[in-house]
Amino acid sequence: MALSLLIDYSRKGDFLAMRHPHRAGRFVTQLSGQAGYRAFVPAELPPQPSVEWSHELQDLLEIANRGVGRLDGASLVLPNQALFLYSHIRKEAVLSS
Repeated sequence: MALSLLIDYSRKGDFLAMRHPHRAGRFVTQLSGQAGYRAFVPAELPPQPSVEWSHELQDLLEIANRGVGRLDGASLVLPNQALFLYSHIRKEAVLSS
């Protein structure tokens, strides 16, 4: 799922994940039947081929860093961070099922 989200947010196929769809890792099926699930196994480091630091990739990294910074700032003013986190995890679980 994470890989598909990465591909969905890439721009016109220029982003590395689009050119190398298995670059970040792979999904492995664990167990079987109704108890079965897919686990993400990350690829070995350093990545092959190596990361190309294009201007577009730097721009995306800056956007992501700003988003993490905003989230960190918002968490400082929350009275109960665990409750906030739980509500968003629950919402994501409901939306993805």
